[in-house]
Amino acid sequence: MACTSDELLQAWLSEKQRGEDLLSNFTQLLGRLERSASGPSKPHSVVQHIASKVPCPRLGAYGAGMPLASAEDDSTMELMSTCMQSLLDHQQSLHQIYRQFQQAANLAYQEVVDPPATDTPSEAASESTTLHSDQAVLSGASSIAEDSSEGRHSRSSSFSSAASGALRLVSLSDALRQELVLTDTVMSSLALDMSLDELSTYQLMWQLQPYLDSSFLHDPLAS
Repeated sequence: MACTSDELLQAWLSEKQRGEDLLSNFTQLLGRLERSASGPSKPHSVVQHIASKVPCPRLGAYGAGMPLASAEDDSTMELMSTCMQSLLDHQQSLHQIYRQFQQAANLAYQEVVDPPATDTPSEAASESTTLHSDQAVLSGASSIAEDSSEGRHSRSSSFSSAASGALRLVSLSDALRQELVLTDTVMSSLALDMSLDELSTYQLMWQLQPYLDSSFLHDPLAS
């Protein structure tokens, strides 16, 4: 059974919250790793590498009392790698939800611009509305909504409602697309050696959801 647009939006918000929790966990782990690295006492990473591959007394003396890598650090990096994989899985889920929502928006748009009629539209006309980018659909849906609001005699109140609903769906679809670009950018920038300041900025942008109008998150959508 196909999900309604409201259900898809709730699925998106739920998945986005899961991603926010994972990103927060990643930030905490990175902070733990940074605190450990700034502590007393670890040989430079290059020396660590050489000493582990070609042991010698002088390097051994340099690293005396300073473990090459603590078990705690190993555990932290393992947890960070696991968290990154979970974030990648989460991002795939967001893409899947977005594709479903985009399909629902396009369908609502096509039902408005090409409603059932006694005269069967030509195959060429039908094909012309098959694929639309979010921006193109948004532009077309806006024109339809304006025509409806002007009270054209050929438009019924039910058509006006359908046009407004389609416009909202297409607008939200475009907003979700932009949010997806933002989260893709965050994901492509994650690294075990990034700074906490940089990660905190990404985390803030993730939480703000700058492209989603608050009205979309509270008002019911046309299903």
